[in-house]
Amino acid sequence: MVCRYGNGTAKKAVTHDSKKEGQPGITANAAKAAWLSLERSPKDSMARDIDIVIEKVRSRHPAVVVEQLKVAHPGLDDDGIWFFRLPPEKKDVQVESSTGAAPFVVEGDAVAIHGAGVDQATAEVIAYLSKKENSFRFEVRQK
Repeated sequence: MVCRYGNGTAKKAVTHDSKKEGQPGITANAAKAAWLSLERSPKDSMARDIDIVIEKVRSRHPAVVVEQLKVAHPGLDDDGIWFFRLPPEKKDVQVESSTGAAPFVVEGDAVAIHGAGVDQATAEVIAYLSKKENSFRFEVRQK
């Protein structure tokens, strides 16, 4: 069994079976407990709240472009802002959370909404994108 740490390092844990062959090792239960206690990377763990918002928005608007703020010093600067827009629209709605977990701050054309949970953030983003999509369709028909 190989235990992978969140920082990319790995450590081989020898199970109880290999100990029978005269090799040093730990019991299978101890290896499992060690594995479960490891720090997991975001890709290994359950989805963050922002990932759920993105998934729900994409189910309603498959063409949505979602970009996370790119910072000069990753790990030091706060990159907890996600921008949602529908091409070719340049304006976007922003969802902000330092950790990617609710509560969120949602900012679009209207007043910012503070303390939004997953469902409210999703509804606000979908409403914003739907409004922009409908106004774009109207402008295309006018031309």
